[in-house]
Amino acid sequence: RVAPASAMIAINPGEVHDGESAVPDGCRYRVAYFSDELLSDIFFGLYGDRRRVSYFKSPVLFDRDVSSALLHAHQFMEEAQKNMLAAESLMMQVVAEVFLRHGDERRSPCPVVRNTGAVKKAIKYIRKNAAENISVDDIAAVAGLSPYYFLRQFKAITGLPPHA
Repeated sequence: RVAPASAMIAINPGEVHDGESAVPDGCRYRVAYFSDELLSDIFFGLYGDRRRVSYFKSPVLFDRDVSSALLHAHQFMEEAQKNMLAAESLMMQVVAEVFLRHGDERRSPCPVVRNTGAVKKAIKYIRKNAAENISVDDIAAVAGLSPYYFLRQFKAITGLPPHA
């Protein structure tokens, strides 16, 4: 497959690929590998079940908005030691969006059942540890929620992502 600049290539598990350039001058690209654990958490946060992770219908994805957001999140991940919470939050949100828009099955996310008690615990923890490089996992554990579902809860209740 050939992907022009700003396109994304999504390789499903078990798919053979070479990563070679289609042009003699070569190419530059960024790569992100997502663990089964992360993808399972995102699917649980979206759909409320831990069934199989979705695959992509096509290996070449054309979506400027998501491509731009993925580049931004990737750049944040490079500097994660400065702000882990922002880097992880952005990356999880973008990965979820990639699957919502380009996954092989179309389901609407389950509604967020608001858990204000969990979010209040999270806010208290964030305020107490704001000077530390806390992670989504740290805060989600305090809130008693899975990491991606915590992000959905937090934004639904406060209108902001936790790093904001």
